Amino acid sequence: MSDRNRVRWVWAGPAAFAWFFGWVLGLAALRPEYHHATKAISELGAVGAPYMLAMNAFGFVGTGVCLALFAVGYRARMGERAVGYKSIMLTALLFMMTAVPMEMGADGDPDMGSKLTRLHLVFVMLAPIPWLWALIGIARRYVDGTPRALALASAAAFLGVVGVTIFLMADRTFQAPGLVQRASFVLFLGWFAAAPYLMRNQIESRSELEKHRG
Repeated sequence: MSDRNRVRWVWAGPAAFAWFFGWVLGLAALRPEYHHATKAISELGAVGAPYMLAMNAFGFVGTGVCLALFAVGYRARMGERAVGYKSIMLTALLFMMTAVPMEMGADGDPDMGSKLTRLHLVFVMLAPIPWLWALIGIARRYVDGTPRALALASAAAFLGVVGVTIFLMADRTFQAPGLVQRASFVLFLGWFAAAPYLMRNQIESRSELEKHRG
């Protein structure tokens, strides 16, 4: 497949955002007892949960596939300026691995004694790290303009939400952990949704340069 065809895959970034939250909202709507404010997204795919296979196969793995396609399209479209595309691909693979289902305890909280739960949480924590590394590279490569601004804002906001989440989770009386977790997912997948649009100027500039060379 030529680069001309692969460049279209960059639009898998916005698709990943819509696809993931479509599954989260859709499957949650089928469970009247499930509340977004108090429940983690991973609980939709927990062992024994209704529609467990759908959430893990389509919600997590499907979204990871979209992120991988974005990485391929990003590389094809930006060429040598596709900073961090290998890190983005690694993030996509790690996101797929979050399909490992966690197990819930009798108290309704994740069973931390379960190997599946610990493995799931490891992948959840690892998945954003290569992405953050890619954002650092993008911010260094594009010293001005929207790609740098988007990278810095996304990284700062994501780390801020993660910090708030850790702080609030230490308070067992906090009533809305699910909302804070969803904010981190919105910021994470939001970058993939916005990147093709906000990098358009750089993409168009590269296309014009290639035309002149041709």
